[in-house]
Amino acid sequence: MYLPGVRRAPGARDREDERDGAGAGNRTRTPHSATEELKAPAAPDLVERSFTAERPNQLWFADITYVPTWQGWLYLAAVVDACSRCCVGWSMRDDLKAELVYDALGMAVTRRRPEDELIHHSDRGSQY
Repeated sequence: MYLPGVRRAPGARDREDERDGAGAGNRTRTPHSATEELKAPAAPDLVERSFTAERPNQLWFADITYVPTWQGWLYLAAVVDACSRCCVGWSMRDDLKAELVYDALGMAVTRRRPEDELIHHSDRGSQY
């Protein structure tokens, strides 16, 4: 509610603002993926939503998440072995460059040294 002579903090909102459509909404910003604009062709889905494996180093799945910190977003890439459910590689950066994924996958390969055929499954993120 606006009262003459009463100052509000910048960005302050009240119920009347929200009712009038001037307020409401999420105040925390979330990072946006580059794939929202890109429509790359999908790779064949070799896993078919079955994230199980009979032996280690048969199927790895990977993803990126973000963690809000006081200094901005921290991006975390992780590679998980489907058999043991252990995180076999990870990487953290303050940006979404492809090196984030390279480093996580490189750690997984260095630590596990897979010999047989290995399926590495990820979403359609541009880093992959």
